[in-house]
Amino acid sequence: MNEKYLMNVLSKNGIKSLRPPQKKVLTEGILEKDKNFIISIPTASGKTLIGEMAFINHVLENSPKNELGYIPSGKKALFIVPLKALATEKFDEFREKYNKFGLKIGISIGDYDSKENLSRYDIIIMTSEKLDSLMRKKNTTWLNDVSVVIIDEIHLLGDKERGGTLEIVLTKLKMLPIQIIGLSATIGNSEELANWLDAKLVVDTWRPVELKKGLYHPDENKVNYYTIEDYKVVNGENGENKQIKPLKNFGSSKSEISNLIVDCVKNSGSCLVFCSSKRNAVSEAKKNDLAKYLTNDEQGELNNLSSEILNVLEKPSKTCEQLSECIKKGVAFHHAGLAMKQRKLVEEGFRKRIIKVICCTPTLSAGLNLPCRRAIIRDTKRFDGKGFSNIPNMEIQQCIGRAGRPGLDPYGEGIIVVKKSSEVGDNLYMLRGKPEEIYSNISNKKTLRIFILGSIFSGEISSFGELKQFMKNTFYAVQYGDYEKIVEDIRDEVIFLMENGFIEYNFDFDDSDNFDNFDKKEDFPQKIENKGSKIELNLDDKNDEFKINSISFDENGNLMTGKNKNNKNNKNDKNNNKNNKGKNGKKFNYEEYELIEDASTTFKSTKLGNATAQQYIDPLSAKYISKGIKSIFEMKINNKFEINQNTENIGDIEQRIIYMICKSTELRPSLRVNKYEYDDLVEEMISLKIYEYEDYDNICAYKTSKMIKDWINEASELEIHEKYGVEAGILNYKIEQVKWIAHATREIFRALELSGAFEEYDSVKGLKTFIKRIIEDLQLRIEYGAKSDLVELLGVKNLGRVRARKLYDANIKTVADIGTNREFVIKTIGKIGYKVFDELKIPYGDLSIVDADKLKSTSSDKTEGKPKKIQKTLDNFF
Repeated sequence: MNEKYLMNVLSKNGIKSLRPPQKKVLTEGILEKDKNFIISIPTASGKTLIGEMAFINHVLENSPKNELGYIPSGKKALFIVPLKALATEKFDEFREKYNKFGLKIGISIGDYDSKENLSRYDIIIMTSEKLDSLMRKKNTTWLNDVSVVIIDEIHLLGDKERGGTLEIVLTKLKMLPIQIIGLSATIGNSEELANWLDAKLVVDTWRPVELKKGLYHPDENKVNYYTIEDYKVVNGENGENKQIKPLKNFGSSKSEISNLIVDCVKNSGSCLVFCSSKRNAVSEAKKNDLAKYLTNDEQGELNNLSSEILNVLEKPSKTCEQLSECIKKGVAFHHAGLAMKQRKLVEEGFRKRIIKVICCTPTLSAGLNLPCRRAIIRDTKRFDGKGFSNIPNMEIQQCIGRAGRPGLDPYGEGIIVVKKSSEVGDNLYMLRGKPEEIYSNISNKKTLRIFILGSIFSGEISSFGELKQFMKNTFYAVQYGDYEKIVEDIRDEVIFLMENGFIEYNFDFDDSDNFDNFDKKEDFPQKIENKGSKIELNLDDKNDEFKINSISFDENGNLMTGKNKNNKNNKNDKNNNKNNKGKNGKKFNYEEYELIEDASTTFKSTKLGNATAQQYIDPLSAKYISKGIKSIFEMKINNKFEINQNTENIGDIEQRIIYMICKSTELRPSLRVNKYEYDDLVEEMISLKIYEYEDYDNICAYKTSKMIKDWINEASELEIHEKYGVEAGILNYKIEQVKWIAHATREIFRALELSGAFEEYDSVKGLKTFIKRIIEDLQLRIEYGAKSDLVELLGVKNLGRVRARKLYDANIKTVADIGTNREFVIKTIGKIGYKVFDELKIPYGDLSIVDADKLKSTSSDKTEGKPKKIQKTLDNFF
């Protein structure tokens, strides 16, 4: 597509001309499909449209078949974003813009093992983790049609937690015939990043609205604007020019920045106040009252919004009440603790300009489209778990960059609040915005574990040599040159995966090697000689290929297990082949053994490894889960397990399962444990035979598991907030994570079962089925926060736990009961709608209202078997 056609497409969405940075990328050749780009321009300068220009060039072609003159080309584009909320925002925006051209817009931000059909979409929005999970699957052939990938906020490559995954994804992409477009904030080493991706670097400082930067001195009630332009200025700190603006005093306030806020609002502006923590954001919002600066219409809209926000949850929490009161005054706070609907209502109110000020954490600056007149940096330091440290310059500039609304503001202001005169120098450094460099985080152990197992599972990598070759192409190798240190880390993680049963490997010996005659260590090939008595391999012959798990030699060098004369003809003997670790159960000392790095050694994932990779969880988490499941079996055997419907300690088993889920790395950080509750939690762990209380992190994980246990016992969000101090937004996030790991737990259980891990417990009748059922039910219970008796009713989507409980208490206990007692259901939970009762494929019998006594005699008293597979919505009944 040439520039003329591109501009024609853009014009259909009202874009008649391009901004300077957008023109620059055209000049530099962004329409050349084999040319990668890193675009580094300020916030609000049009980065997203540059990404759109790139994917338009790939996914559309001119044709008279569409009245607009364009049709889908058959190629696909991926738009990678760092946040799910941002993905939803882009999805709505792109769908509105490009559906008219026949393009189908998709979004994929759900479960990592979901089987969603993305092949039907032309433009797909997702996170880097989602793309990583898709790239390891074998049924995603549609990825071959992807010809361009746009990575928004590519500088997050330097993020300590998530940057490693993005680097892995980019390393894979740069090996493919795909155009890569990276949209970046200003970073100190953007040229290094561009060189790694073989990309053209485009840097521009143009902004659509002038941005003034200054320091606010609360004690003097003035702003010093620092500028290089020719204003009437005085000499400032460090010899820089500054323009001084005294502020009026608008009356007494508990907030030291109240004058700064009111000054902006009185001049038809809006403010974002960036605070270091959720607590500070709430505190600052409560200190400010803008009611007397609001019109009657604005006050009326705010009262309505306040009421809506108050009643988002089943019962309003303290946070709901605080936010509702702030909203009445034209102020809001915004942080991860708010429920998703509350966050959206606050954002929408700010965009409509009825909310004048949002006090928020810096995460709000990470891509969400919420520009303002004045961006105020209240805090430049935050607590990092050990002490207070400076917020990175890049983050400060992201916050400041929100200032200046095109078409609404004549200018934007980014202002840092000076807390101490001694900090003016540091504040000025931040104000100048000299960006930090970003560094590779691929050496993060968790990232490496997930990557190695996933790559072996998918078949992308099958040997140590291929792992090393992959690392040569990473940003890490570019930055550090010598990547031998990371090779050591890779070796350690391969060892971890082998020792814990996630991978196994094969070694092809020479045809001349005849193992039938090998009884002593010295009989083996040179590659295995002189490695000490700790070598443990299990040679299971299959033609001339040998599966290696464990061989052991005694102190005299005699072969103890594996292929010796005593057991070579008994390959199917479980006792001979099971856990072959030798007489003393020694583990393989890998530091003394280099076979895993041999060129002829190949890796393969086990059933446990397959399940772990498919669920996209950390193998360390899978280890905790696997170990936890086995410990429950052992505990029940030792307690002489007897299965019946009223097993007394079923709650204890649930608690142990939830605990092992909450130990997973995906659930970190866990809830913090205070001194006053420490001893009680340890005693509870001991009573449950969880002997892992010496590690503080495990106690925190146990406390988190108690919160989740309360949730599935139908505690309300308000009750959990009051008991654990966890707000709705954080609770919902934890629930989503726990639900994901609960699903993974089910798959890991199946993998262990198929691997024969539970065969020794078969003698205990019903034990395996009992534990399996608890695990299978947990995922649904965690999703809805419900007790086990509601499992079948919750198979009806959108019913929810509150309605399900009302029905169950009225003796509507099964899906069939809903179908046969429509009028009674309506009477019990209210009118839902009358659409699709006939679509339910069960007899619906007498539709007259049935009284409760009659219902008691006809309804099931207990649910047997698994939840029904009928996943109907409420509309399917009414």
